[in-house]
Amino acid sequence: MLNTINFSATNGQYPLQIPLILLLSIITAVFVIACITQTVFAIKQHKRMRNSIVLLKLRSFRVIYFVLCGFFVGAIIALVTVAATTDIVAEFLLLAVICFALIIRLLTLGISPNAIVSDGIFTKGRFFHWHQLYDYFIEKDYNRIVFSINEKGFFTLAGTNFPLSFSKEDQDKVEYIFNLNKSKFSKFSEVRSDEL
Repeated sequence: MLNTINFSATNGQYPLQIPLILLLSIITAVFVIACITQTVFAIKQHKRMRNSIVLLKLRSFRVIYFVLCGFFVGAIIALVTVAATTDIVAEFLLLAVICFALIIRLLTLGISPNAIVSDGIFTKGRFFHWHQLYDYFIEKDYNRIVFSINEKGFFTLAGTNFPLSFSKEDQDKVEYIFNLNKSKFSKFSEVRSDEL
């Protein structure tokens, strides 16, 4: 006969409970450390932006972050409720901690300012110097700008930012700023280095 895994509780514990708790603890620790590190980095970038010369403030679609926060708050409530009614408490509480770390990260992304400054762009808690940008595209009909940070940027999610909006009156200003700094983009520095 084939051996089957016994999922029934023995001495108040399930056979796979301890390895599962250890695995979830490691995943939770790594996840929380990553979220806290990114949040601290975003706060430092925000302070840096406040000390920079802001040429133009940009807007982004932030509603999705707050909707996701609401979803994870609901998930935490559900996980804690389930943990209170079962004997598998640790696993559900570790999942609740992961959700809490995600909420902090999403709130950071939701409130991070977007702006063009004299030496680059602040967006989503990150700063890009002009030389880190590869190319940009202005959607004039929608008053939005999208930029990429690598050669395949417009074809990959990792290399492209979400569209940043500006007011219609600032369209000429955005074009002027980007045209003025376009020669610093990595795309053009590669051309210059090839010509040498």
